[in-house]
Amino acid sequence: MGNNKITIGKLKNNWFYLIPVIILIIVSVLYIYACMPWSDEAWVADASTNLVKYGVLANTNSLDQNVFDIQLDNLILDQPPLYFLSQAAVFDIFGISLFKIRFLSLFFGVVGLCALYYLLRKITDNKIIIFISLLLISINPYYVQSTSIARSDIMASALSLVAFALYINLREKNFILAILLSNVFVCLSGLTHPVGIAGLVALFFLAIYLDRKRINFKIILLGLSPYIIGGILWFIYIFPDFNLFFAKFGGHVTGAGEGSGEGNIIVREFVYRYFLNSYGVLPDSYNIFSVSKLILKLSVIGFYFFNLIVGIFVFKEKRQKTIWWMLIIYFLTLTLIFTNKTASYLVWITPFLIKICFILFPQI
Repeated sequence: MGNNKITIGKLKNNWFYLIPVIILIIVSVLYIYACMPWSDEAWVADASTNLVKYGVLANTNSLDQNVFDIQLDNLILDQPPLYFLSQAAVFDIFGISLFKIRFLSLFFGVVGLCALYYLLRKITDNKIIIFISLLLISINPYYVQSTSIARSDIMASALSLVAFALYINLREKNFILAILLSNVFVCLSGLTHPVGIAGLVALFFLAIYLDRKRINFKIILLGLSPYIIGGILWFIYIFPDFNLFFAKFGGHVTGAGEGSGEGNIIVREFVYRYFLNSYGVLPDSYNIFSVSKLILKLSVIGFYFFNLIVGIFVFKEKRQKTIWWMLIIYFLTLTLIFTNKTASYLVWITPFLIKICFILFPQI
């Protein structure tokens, strides 16, 4: 009875943390019903529907082709399959509609926000900072957009956040369980979207930075086991044609896209990912209104990156430096590996930018 009273007391004291979750759900549902369907959603829905109805994960909506005449090059090989399998499960259980295809993103948006709470409470003891960070993430346009459309970004990002939260919260109580569960969720993230590699690098950093003295051969084998199992399952899926898989998957990760091409990779990252695609810094015309919006947008980007730059000099506690280094890892992974500078990938890095700002701000 005593333990139950303590638990209920904690819930009463922390009820206000539900406010960002409720706001995220309300804003996302409104966005779900307001936003018109678009090409990526049609591509996802078509493949997932074919899997439910015909047992084959392939696209036919742009091909005037009967599903039973599908050629090998129509199979989904340019993306890991877990997101499509999850969408197919939603369709099979709840039926097919625009809201249901977006429901999976809404679910993982909430999961990601909850994981951020459990991560933040190990980084700072300031409840106000935790609350404001969660609140700003819940209304951040890139987080809300990813939570409201049928793309795999939010699912993969949330699975990585769950992995970090599990590791940070379990490492002192049960290190073996922390290693196993965190790597399971990072593996699932990678099987959802290629940017899951950022989660793998960040988790590797966490283990080395926080617990390198506790790592031995058995721990390494335990950590590798989810990737071995996941790799075997993915190998079975791509087995029909390796050359086609490498051509499609490799082209998707490093091929042409927004911001790809020649030039300094750091410059392209800033210009395309942040200035043009995300915040639309360059105005269509120069007048008092467009210049005012330009100043506001630049101030937001400037605030983010000012805190990013000075964070390493201001943070004193190891737990706060940890989140700074994870942000750097995410930034470098998106910059160096993923040449497509789409703003959709900002759902990975924006929560970390916001967390850094509000953990750091009181210390400046």
